Amino acid sequence: MEMHPLFFILLSGLLIAPPAAALGGYAIAPAVDIPFQEYHDFDEISFYDLSPRMMVIELALFLSPAFLLPAEILYSLVVISCLGFRRVTRQTVLDHEKRRVLYIIIRENPGICFSSLKERARMNVGTTRYHLRLLTVHDTVACRSHHGAKHYYVRNGDYSRMEAVLLTYRHNENARLILNLLSRDAELSHQDLMAATDTTSSTISWHMKRLVADGVAASYRKGRKKMYLLTPTASEAFRTAKRETDHMTTSESGPVPG
Repeated sequence: MEMHPLFFILLSGLLIAPPAAALGGYAIAPAVDIPFQEYHDFDEISFYDLSPRMMVIELALFLSPAFLLPAEILYSLVVISCLGFRRVTRQTVLDHEKRRVLYIIIRENPGICFSSLKERARMNVGTTRYHLRLLTVHDTVACRSHHGAKHYYVRNGDYSRMEAVLLTYRHNENARLILNLLSRDAELSHQDLMAATDTTSSTISWHMKRLVADGVAASYRKGRKKMYLLTPTASEAFRTAKRETDHMTTSESGPVPG
């Protein structure tokens, strides 16, 4: 098919047309300075010239925009702590009255459980947990879990594992009575312990199962009777632990004054 020469002329005109033609005839010219207009260049500021807050923001944005909000919160907490809160250290942890009360109770009742400690200190659960956390973080108090319950000791108490276990048991009335009975007699039967403690067979079985599992007591059969006795390790540790807690029978009630 033969093209008309006029078509080639129009096509050549479109290809060589200046860009201004595409803009509807408008040409873009560089801007010129306006007479008597004063201009100010921005001074470059280094990172070290920024305020502390802006430094934190810049670092957060550099790492990830997602860190911006946590960085703002962290900066606010640091400012608040510097202005209004006193930093707790190992040297000052006992300066607070409530922490001092908790420490005294634990020192005089090693192995005390959380519920008994809270009741004796007359504090609510949240307050007790908060101050105990500070005491344990600063190595003033040690916490030991025993059969699902937390028990507390002062850090300077040099207790062996068996002594710590015995101190824990002595905070339970029935367990303490069973230990006292076994420490005085070489061996006692299941029925003897029931009669001496005035408790049921299931109660004795529950306590003795735990004592045997912890290596405090041993059991064996003597005819049709089930007999119990303290292990040698428990017998030796019992004398030491008993000296630490003899006063507990006379100080089970009432808070320790701060």
